Amino acid sequence: MIDDSGSIIQVSIDGVSYDVFADADFDITPPLYKNEGVATSGRNIIKRTKQVQEVKSVALACNGKERDQLTQIAESGTDRTLAYKTAAGDSYKATGKIDFEKWNNQESKATISMIPRTKWTFFGAS
Repeated sequence: MIDDSGSIIQVSIDGVSYDVFADADFDITPPLYKNEGVATSGRNIIKRTKQVQEVKSVALACNGKERDQLTQIAESGTDRTLAYKTAAGDSYKATGKIDFEKWNNQESKATISMIPRTKWTFFGAS
């Protein structure tokens, strides 16, 4: 049952919070395994492929200094603590890396993906 839904309201990387655009619509890969049907001459086989629980198209409002920080984080070989919180109050945390996809100077908008080392951990609603 869905109680509330809506925007992601907070993103933090290594404890530093970034403002999220209110209209941000993130793409989240929820299951750890993707199930596909493989046809045979008899019964179908279910192929289970592990996938990354990536959070894509994360739109962050950031100035030039924050953009440079995100660039350094993306280029670093070090895993970082990643977290996000939804409008419903659900919080998720993981350790992993970011991919800095692009920065738009007209809107001061950085678009990143958050890639967990293993999977996102649910920390409940606040």
